Amino acid sequence: MGMKGEYKNIRNVEDLDKAIAESGTAVERQVEDIVGRYIGLKEFYAPANILAYGVKKISSNIPFDRILLHLVRILKNRFARKYAD
Repeated sequence: MGMKGEYKNIRNVEDLDKAIAESGTAVERQVEDIVGRYIGLKEFYAPANILAYGVKKISSNIPFDRILLHLVRILKNRFARKYAD
């Protein structure tokens, strides 16, 4: 029938049934769309994702590779001195 909002053109029970079916499927599609968006947001704002995003933002400003390299050198030297004796 394809009335899409032209409910004033409903003249009989058959037209009414078609209009109800069309509006029902439109509502179902909207509900599915909203549920899909909710699931996507829920996954995006999961604690692990928020933490990963924060680490990514911080790591772009802090040179972690140089800090870790320096720490490894310190630990290596300490262990070398401890076990050299």
